[in-house]
Amino acid sequence: MLAEVICNGLIAGSVYALAALGYTLVYGVLGFVNFAHGEFMMVGAFVAYIAVTWIGLPLPAAVGLSFLATGVLGVLVERTAYRPLYRKSRLAPVISSLGVSMMLRAAFQLGFGPQERSLRDIDTVPTALALGGFSVPWYRIAVLVSSIAILAMLHVWITRSRLGKAIRAVAQSPDLAQASGVNHLLTISLVFLVASGVGGASGAMVALDRSLDPNMGVMLGFKGFTASVVGGIGSLRGAWVGGFLLGLCEHLFAAYVSTGYRDALTFVVLVIFLLAMPNGLFGKAFRKA
Repeated sequence: MLAEVICNGLIAGSVYALAALGYTLVYGVLGFVNFAHGEFMMVGAFVAYIAVTWIGLPLPAAVGLSFLATGVLGVLVERTAYRPLYRKSRLAPVISSLGVSMMLRAAFQLGFGPQERSLRDIDTVPTALALGGFSVPWYRIAVLVSSIAILAMLHVWITRSRLGKAIRAVAQSPDLAQASGVNHLLTISLVFLVASGVGGASGAMVALDRSLDPNMGVMLGFKGFTASVVGGIGSLRGAWVGGFLLGLCEHLFAAYVSTGYRDALTFVVLVIFLLAMPNGLFGKAFRKA
Protein backbone atom coordinates (compact mmCIF):
# COMPACT_ATOMS: atom_id res chain seq x y z
CA MET A 1 0.00 0.00 0.00
CA LEU A 2 2.71 2.49 0.96
CA ALA A 3 4.72 1.70 -2.16
CA GLU A 4 1.69 2.35 -4.36
CA VAL A 5 0.98 5.65 -2.59
CA ILE A 6 4.59 6.78 -3.01
CA CYS A 7 4.55 5.81 -6.69
CA ASN A 8 1.35 7.77 -7.32
CA GLY A 9 2.76 10.71 -5.36
CA LEU A 10 5.92 10.79 -7.44
CA ILE A 11 3.92 10.70 -10.68
CA ALA A 12 1.67 13.56 -9.57
CA GLY A 13 4.66 15.42 -8.16
CA SER A 14 6.50 15.26 -11.47
CA VAL A 15 3.67 17.18 -13.13
CA TYR A 16 3.52 19.70 -10.27
CA ALA A 17 7.27 20.19 -10.64
CA LEU A 18 6.84 21.05 -14.33
CA ALA A 19 4.09 23.52 -13.45
CA ALA A 20 6.25 25.03 -10.70
CA LEU A 21 9.09 25.45 -13.18
CA GLY A 22 6.90 27.68 -15.33
CA TYR A 23 6.13 29.94 -12.37
CA THR A 24 9.79 29.94 -11.34
CA LEU A 25 11.12 30.98 -14.75
CA VAL A 26 8.76 33.93 -15.08
CA TYR A 27 9.19 35.10 -11.50
CA GLY A 28 12.96 34.67 -11.60
CA VAL A 29 13.26 36.98 -14.63
CA LEU A 30 10.42 39.47 -14.16
CA GLY A 31 9.62 39.29 -10.46
CA PHE A 32 5.88 38.71 -10.82
CA VAL A 33 3.66 35.64 -10.60
CA ASN A 34 1.91 34.73 -13.85
CA PHE A 35 -1.46 33.53 -12.54
CA ALA A 36 -2.53 32.59 -16.08
CA HIS A 37 -0.05 29.70 -16.05
CA GLY A 38 -2.73 27.23 -14.94
CA GLU A 39 -4.80 28.19 -17.98
CA PHE A 40 -1.80 27.55 -20.23
CA MET A 41 -1.79 24.04 -18.78
CA MET A 42 -5.50 23.76 -19.59
CA VAL A 43 -4.86 24.94 -23.16
CA GLY A 44 -2.10 22.34 -23.51
CA ALA A 45 -4.47 19.62 -22.36
CA PHE A 46 -7.08 20.62 -24.95
CA VAL A 47 -4.47 20.89 -27.72
CA ALA A 48 -3.39 17.31 -26.93
CA TYR A 49 -7.03 16.20 -26.87
CA ILE A 50 -7.69 17.77 -30.30
CA ALA A 51 -4.45 16.37 -31.72
CA VAL A 52 -5.22 12.81 -30.62
CA THR A 53 -9.00 12.57 -31.05
CA TRP A 54 -9.55 14.86 -34.04
CA ILE A 55 -6.29 14.70 -36.01
CA GLY A 56 -5.14 11.24 -34.94
CA LEU A 57 -1.60 12.16 -33.88
CA PRO A 58 0.30 9.80 -31.58
CA LEU A 59 0.62 10.86 -27.96
CA PRO A 60 4.29 12.00 -28.09
CA ALA A 61 3.52 14.22 -31.09
CA ALA A 62 0.44 15.59 -29.29
CA VAL A 63 2.56 16.55 -26.26
CA GLY A 64 5.09 18.25 -28.55
CA LEU A 65 2.30 20.14 -30.29
CA SER A 66 0.98 21.25 -26.90
CA PHE A 67 4.42 22.62 -26.05
CA LEU A 68 4.62 24.61 -29.29
CA ALA A 69 1.04 25.91 -29.20
CA THR A 70 1.12 27.10 -25.60
CA GLY A 71 4.64 28.46 -26.03
CA VAL A 72 3.51 30.68 -28.91
CA LEU A 73 0.41 31.66 -26.92
CA GLY A 74 2.62 32.63 -23.98
CA VAL A 75 4.76 34.88 -26.18
CA LEU A 76 1.67 36.59 -27.61
CA VAL A 77 0.20 37.12 -24.15
CA GLU A 78 3.48 38.51 -22.82
CA ARG A 79 3.81 41.02 -25.65
CA THR A 80 0.20 42.22 -25.56
CA ALA A 81 -0.94 41.90 -21.93
CA TYR A 82 2.24 42.11 -19.83
CA ARG A 83 5.00 44.02 -21.65
CA PRO A 84 3.19 47.40 -21.76
CA LEU A 85 2.83 47.22 -17.96
CA TYR A 86 6.40 46.44 -16.86
CA ARG A 87 7.22 50.09 -16.22
CA LYS A 88 3.86 50.91 -14.62
CA SER A 89 3.97 49.03 -11.32
CA ARG A 90 4.89 45.62 -9.95
CA LEU A 91 1.22 44.80 -9.36
CA ALA A 92 -0.06 45.69 -12.85
CA PRO A 93 1.23 42.53 -14.66
CA VAL A 94 -0.17 40.34 -11.85
CA ILE A 95 -3.63 41.87 -12.27
CA SER A 96 -3.32 41.51 -16.03
CA SER A 97 -2.44 37.82 -15.64
CA LEU A 98 -5.66 37.30 -13.65
CA GLY A 99 -7.58 38.87 -16.52
CA VAL A 100 -5.82 36.64 -19.06
CA SER A 101 -6.69 33.63 -16.90
CA MET A 102 -10.40 34.49 -16.89
CA MET A 103 -10.42 35.26 -20.62
CA LEU A 104 -8.83 31.92 -21.56
CA ARG A 105 -11.22 30.02 -19.30
CA ALA A 106 -14.24 31.81 -20.74
CA ALA A 107 -13.04 31.30 -24.32
CA PHE A 108 -12.67 27.55 -23.89
CA GLN A 109 -16.00 27.28 -22.06
CA LEU A 110 -17.61 29.04 -25.01
CA GLY A 111 -15.83 26.87 -27.56
CA PHE A 112 -15.97 23.45 -25.87
CA GLY A 113 -18.66 23.75 -23.23
CA PRO A 114 -18.31 23.01 -19.50
CA GLN A 115 -18.53 19.21 -19.78
CA GLU A 116 -15.59 16.97 -18.98
CA ARG A 117 -13.73 15.06 -21.67
CA SER A 118 -11.35 12.12 -21.61
CA LEU A 119 -8.29 11.80 -23.81
CA ARG A 120 -8.47 8.03 -23.78
CA ASP A 121 -10.28 5.21 -22.05
CA ILE A 122 -7.74 4.51 -19.33
CA ASP A 123 -9.61 1.43 -18.13
CA THR A 124 -8.57 -0.46 -21.25
CA VAL A 125 -4.89 0.51 -21.12
CA PRO A 126 -2.70 -2.52 -20.35
CA THR A 127 -0.47 -2.34 -17.31
CA ALA A 128 3.24 -1.93 -17.80
CA LEU A 129 4.55 -2.70 -14.34
CA ALA A 130 3.38 -4.90 -11.48
CA LEU A 131 5.02 -4.53 -8.09
CA GLY A 132 3.96 -5.82 -4.71
CA GLY A 133 0.32 -6.35 -5.54
CA PHE A 134 -0.31 -3.15 -7.48
CA SER A 135 0.10 -2.27 -11.14
CA VAL A 136 0.96 0.97 -12.90
CA PRO A 137 -0.44 1.70 -16.39
CA TRP A 138 2.13 2.46 -19.08
CA TYR A 139 0.95 6.03 -19.60
CA ARG A 140 1.62 6.90 -15.93
CA ILE A 141 5.14 5.54 -16.25
CA ALA A 142 5.50 7.65 -19.41
CA VAL A 143 4.31 10.76 -17.54
CA LEU A 144 6.91 10.27 -14.79
CA VAL A 145 9.78 9.52 -17.16
CA SER A 146 8.87 12.35 -19.56
CA SER A 147 8.51 14.88 -16.75
CA ILE A 148 11.88 14.00 -15.25
CA ALA A 149 13.50 14.13 -18.69
CA ILE A 150 12.04 17.58 -19.41
CA LEU A 151 13.09 18.87 -15.99
CA ALA A 152 16.63 17.56 -16.48
CA MET A 153 16.97 19.02 -19.99
CA LEU A 154 15.69 22.42 -18.87
CA HIS A 155 18.04 22.44 -15.90
CA VAL A 156 21.03 21.74 -18.16
CA TRP A 157 19.82 24.31 -20.70
CA ILE A 158 19.36 27.06 -18.09
CA THR A 159 22.63 26.40 -16.27
CA ARG A 160 24.97 25.48 -19.15
CA SER A 161 23.82 27.02 -22.44
CA ARG A 162 24.50 30.51 -23.74
CA LEU A 163 20.79 31.35 -23.83
CA GLY A 164 20.47 30.07 -20.27
CA LYS A 165 23.25 32.42 -19.20
CA ALA A 166 21.42 35.29 -20.89
CA ILE A 167 18.25 34.43 -18.97
CA ARG A 168 20.16 34.37 -15.68
CA ALA A 169 21.80 37.69 -16.55
CA VAL A 170 18.44 39.34 -17.21
CA ALA A 171 17.10 37.85 -13.97
CA GLN A 172 19.93 39.47 -12.01
CA SER A 173 19.77 42.88 -13.69
CA PRO A 174 17.97 43.69 -16.97
CA ASP A 175 19.84 46.99 -17.36
CA LEU A 176 23.28 45.49 -16.85
CA ALA A 177 22.40 42.58 -19.14
CA GLN A 178 21.32 45.00 -21.87
CA ALA A 179 24.51 47.02 -21.40
CA SER A 180 26.45 43.78 -21.90
CA GLY A 181 24.77 43.15 -25.25
CA VAL A 182 21.89 40.92 -24.12
CA ASN A 183 18.57 41.73 -25.78
CA HIS A 184 16.48 41.58 -22.61
CA LEU A 185 13.09 41.88 -24.36
CA LEU A 186 13.92 38.97 -26.65
CA THR A 187 15.14 37.01 -23.63
CA ILE A 188 11.86 37.67 -21.82
CA SER A 189 9.95 36.37 -24.86
CA LEU A 190 12.13 33.25 -24.81
CA VAL A 191 11.35 32.75 -21.12
CA PHE A 192 7.62 32.92 -21.81
CA LEU A 193 7.99 30.56 -24.76
CA VAL A 194 9.70 27.95 -22.59
CA ALA A 195 7.65 28.50 -19.41
CA SER A 196 4.29 28.43 -21.22
CA GLY A 197 5.38 25.53 -23.41
CA VAL A 198 6.39 23.48 -20.39
CA GLY A 199 3.04 24.33 -18.81
CA GLY A 200 1.22 23.14 -21.92
CA ALA A 201 3.23 19.91 -22.03
CA SER A 202 2.47 19.24 -18.36
CA GLY A 203 -1.22 19.88 -19.04
CA ALA A 204 -1.12 17.37 -21.87
CA MET A 205 0.39 14.81 -19.49
CA VAL A 206 -2.34 15.53 -16.96
CA ALA A 207 -4.91 14.86 -19.69
CA LEU A 208 -3.56 11.32 -19.97
CA ASP A 209 -4.41 10.66 -16.35
CA ARG A 210 -7.68 12.44 -15.69
CA SER A 211 -10.62 14.15 -17.38
CA LEU A 212 -10.20 17.64 -18.76
CA ASP A 213 -12.48 20.67 -18.80
CA PRO A 214 -12.03 24.46 -19.16
CA ASN A 215 -11.82 24.90 -15.38
CA MET A 216 -9.06 22.35 -14.78
CA GLY A 217 -6.34 25.01 -14.89
CA VAL A 218 -7.53 26.65 -11.68
CA MET A 219 -6.48 23.82 -9.37
CA LEU A 220 -3.52 22.74 -11.52
CA GLY A 221 -2.15 26.27 -11.49
CA PHE A 222 -2.72 26.58 -7.75
CA LYS A 223 -0.82 23.36 -7.08
CA GLY A 224 2.02 24.41 -9.36
CA PHE A 225 2.21 27.76 -7.59
CA THR A 226 2.20 26.07 -4.18
CA ALA A 227 5.00 23.74 -5.29
CA SER A 228 7.07 26.72 -6.41
CA VAL A 229 6.50 28.47 -3.06
CA VAL A 230 7.45 25.32 -1.13
CA GLY A 231 10.68 24.91 -3.08
CA GLY A 232 11.43 28.62 -3.23
CA ILE A 233 9.99 30.55 -6.14
CA GLY A 234 12.79 31.54 -8.46
CA SER A 235 14.81 28.38 -7.71
CA LEU A 236 15.05 25.64 -10.34
CA ARG A 237 16.05 23.10 -7.72
CA GLY A 238 13.15 24.30 -5.59
CA ALA A 239 10.70 23.59 -8.41
CA TRP A 240 11.92 19.99 -8.48
CA VAL A 241 11.76 19.47 -4.74
CA GLY A 242 8.54 21.42 -4.18
CA GLY A 243 6.66 19.53 -6.87
CA PHE A 244 7.65 16.05 -5.73
CA LEU A 245 7.17 16.95 -2.06
CA LEU A 246 3.67 18.30 -2.67
CA GLY A 247 2.72 15.22 -4.72
CA LEU A 248 3.92 12.87 -1.98
CA CYS A 249 2.19 14.82 0.79
CA GLU A 250 -1.04 14.96 -1.18
CA HIS A 251 -1.21 11.22 -1.83
CA LEU A 252 -0.09 10.23 1.67
CA PHE A 253 -2.80 12.46 3.09
CA ALA A 254 -5.41 11.01 0.75
CA ALA A 255 -4.41 7.43 1.57
CA TYR A 256 -4.19 7.70 5.35
CA VAL A 257 -6.36 10.67 6.33
CA SER A 258 -9.03 11.70 3.83
CA THR A 259 -9.44 11.81 0.07
CA GLY A 260 -12.13 14.49 0.31
CA TYR A 261 -9.75 17.10 1.69
CA ARG A 262 -6.77 16.31 -0.54
CA ASP A 263 -7.02 19.56 -2.48
CA ALA A 264 -7.53 21.52 0.75
CA LEU A 265 -4.18 20.21 1.93
CA THR A 266 -2.51 22.22 -0.84
CA PHE A 267 -3.94 25.42 0.60
CA VAL A 268 -2.80 24.46 4.11
CA VAL A 269 0.74 23.74 2.86
CA LEU A 270 0.83 27.08 1.04
CA VAL A 271 -0.25 29.03 4.13
CA ILE A 272 2.25 27.21 6.36
CA PHE A 273 5.17 27.98 4.07
CA LEU A 274 4.12 31.59 3.53
CA LEU A 275 4.02 32.09 7.30
CA ALA A 276 7.01 30.00 8.38
CA MET A 277 9.30 29.96 5.32
CA PRO A 278 8.19 32.65 2.84
CA ASN A 279 11.35 32.11 0.75
CA GLY A 280 10.77 28.35 0.54
CA LEU A 281 13.32 25.60 0.97
CA PHE A 282 15.88 26.87 -1.56
CA GLY A 283 14.71 30.35 -2.52
CA LYS A 284 16.34 33.65 -1.66
CA ALA A 285 14.83 36.99 -0.86
CA PHE A 286 14.30 38.50 -4.31
CA ARG A 287 14.35 42.16 -5.19
CA LYS A 288 14.09 43.44 -8.73
CA ALA A 289 16.87 45.81 -9.79
